[in-house]
This record gives sequence, structure tokens and C-alpha cells, in this order.
Amino acid sequence: MKKKLLLFMILATMTALSVGLFSAATADDVQAEWGNYEIADYTVGDEFSAGRDVKVGGTDYRAVAVLTFPDTGRTISIADGSDPVVFTVAGKYVYSHKVTVGGVTYRTAEESFIVADKLWKIGHKDSSVSYGHDPLASDGKNGLLVRLAEGDELKFTKPIDISGISPSQPILSAFITPDQRGILDFDIINFKLTDATDPSVYIVYQGIRSYSSVRWQGTSYWKAAGQGQPLTGYESGKNVVHVNNQWGASLMHSFVAQRYAYSPVPGVVPVNSDEREIEIQFDKADLAAKVAGVFISDLDDPAYYEEQWSGFKSDKVFLSITADGYNAMTANFCISSLLGYDLTSENVYRDGDGPEIKVEVKDEFISVENNKKKLIPKAVSGRTYPV
Repeated sequence: MKKKLLLFMILATMTALSVGLFSAATADDVQAEWGNYEIADYTVGDEFSAGRDVKVGGTDYRAVAVLTFPDTGRTISIADGSDPVVFTVAGKYVYSHKVTVGGVTYRTAEESFIVADKLWKIGHKDSSVSYGHDPLASDGKNGLLVRLAEGDELKFTKPIDISGISPSQPILSAFITPDQRGILDFDIINFKLTDATDPSVYIVYQGIRSYSSVRWQGTSYWKAAGQGQPLTGYESGKNVVHVNNQWGASLMHSFVAQRYAYSPVPGVVPVNSDEREIEIQFDKADLAAKVAGVFISDLDDPAYYEEQWSGFKSDKVFLSITADGYNAMTANFCISSLLGYDLTSENVYRDGDGPEIKVEVKDEFISVENNKKKLIPKAVSGRTYPV
């Protein structure tokens, strides 16, 4: 009897041990209550947000992040308080969270996210983006100076959160920066807001320089449209709805940094390139498009469109910008603000400090080609310089 009892106790102990070992090896997030964790929209240079709250057996813990890098496949664990991980490589990262309690490890399923190379991207060799000051702008007005080659597109890689936006709050502010005052570099600028969850849903805002006489060169005209709609803009001064033409809602923003003045002496006068900035605005409640407080159109109103627009599917949108009607190599403009992002730091958005170049010549030309003088390119402060 004692032998049978001893054998029973040994078997029971072995069974208990095997159950314990089995539960430790197969623990999953069903046994743990994981707190919310929303992955951020990262670009190279950002820091990874690591920890995550988890409750096991009624006790709160802080889980560590497990991160796998795209370039080497290296995997590391990151706990709160450890040295921050700064993204230096763009690409697809894989992450999960885990916590070990009483010898049992609980882990979430693996998920992935993309780290973008920059806040923006361009595709043409003649395009460029740098942080700085336009020489024709007012003092202290800085931003992303864009030189966009014909056929290229400026795309922002991070979505813009419009969940709490007010009708008067700009999604972005921008202004045209001509290379030379009074000379048109291009005729049309397009701002496109695309739903972050469904790229087939979007709004386009289009600004066109005035084609009228010199007296109207300080004016631009604006129209807007959702997918499937014609570009439409309401000109309040004439009480006219313009569709797919060169007119629209009138905004006193010049493409050439000058306008016509009637006093003290009638004539063309210079203005700062950032005078009456282009502010792209969206009224979520009315589904209306505005620019710098000027009403453009109501996208779900049959008075403006036969087919009504039903709105974005999410509260995040991607911004892209194109231009048309080129008269120069690039369309030049400055983005001075972008909702939710800091465009004030040169250290973040500058491609890199350029070299200081000193050229000593006796004459104003470098060489003679085909009996013609090849002049030294003239430098303008704040602009790129060909070498």
C-alpha cells in the first residue's frame, strides 16, 4: 500500500511539473490584458516609443518592446528608461511587446510599420527642398523652400491629423516665391489631400494666377473638387460659380511678388512674397473648402456640384503638391506651416549645410564658347547655386 501511495505521489508531482512547464511555454496575450498602443508615423531621425502597459493576474506591469531592424534583421529588446532608439535607416520594422511574470513570458503578436526617409519626398533631379528664408519674403518668415521640376510631385510621407481641426485652422500655409520679382515661374499650383486609409478619396485645391491685365497680377483664383467632381470655385464679387475655367474664388496672393496700387500714384508696387499667404482650410462639418478665409465651394452642395462629395473616410490625410503652366525650370514656393508638424528647425529638415564657395576671377565670364562669353552664374541669397 505504501509503495502504491508513493508511486501515486511521484506521478502527481510529475504531472504538476509538466503542466507548469507546458503553461510557461505556451503563454500568450490571452492571459494578459494589454493596454492600448498606437504606433507613431516615424521618419529617419525620430525616436522609437518603446513601453506598453500590461496587466497580469490583476497586477500592472510595463512590457518591453522587441524591435527588428530592416537592414540587418537585428532584434533588440527596449525597456523604459533605456537609451532611446533613434531610427537611422528607412524601411519596414517589425515589433512586438513582451513581459515575464513568475517565469512565464507573455507576448503580443508581431506587427510592422514603415519608417520614412524624410517628412517629404520628390522624384526629379532638378527638384529640391530645403529649410530657409525666401529673399522676397518678410523678415523672419522661414519654411520649406521648394523648387519643383515640371512633372514632379512633392509628397509628404506622414499623414496630417484633421480630427480636431476648426474651419478657420490652416492645414498648411504657403506662398509663391518667384526667382525674380515680376516674372512668372509657373501659372498653377495644386494641393491634394488624400485619405490615409483610402487613396481613392481626396480633395484638390487649385490656385491659378490671374490672366487679366497688369492691374490684377496681385490676385489668384481658387477652385476645389473631390474625387469625381469638376474643379469649382465661387467668385463672391460677381456671384458666379466657375467650373473648370481660369477663374474662381478670388484671393489677393501674387505669383510674382507685386501688385497694382491706386495710390499715392497708380502703378505696380513690390510686395513681400508671403503677403496674404495661401492657407488651405477645410470645414469638416459643412464639407466646405476655403483658402485664407475665402470660401471656395461646398463639396456636398448641389448648388456647386451635380455629384456630391461624401467626405474623408478617416481623420488622417496625406498632402501632395504639383504645379502646371511652367515658364521656368522649376515652380518655386515656400511651405511655412503644416498642421501637426514643426517646420521651424533647420537641423531637422535641412538636407545638410552646403559648402561655402569662393570664386576669384578677373573677369565676369569663365570662358568663351562658340565666340560667346560664358558668364559666371549670378548668386542670389537663399537660392541654390549651379556649380
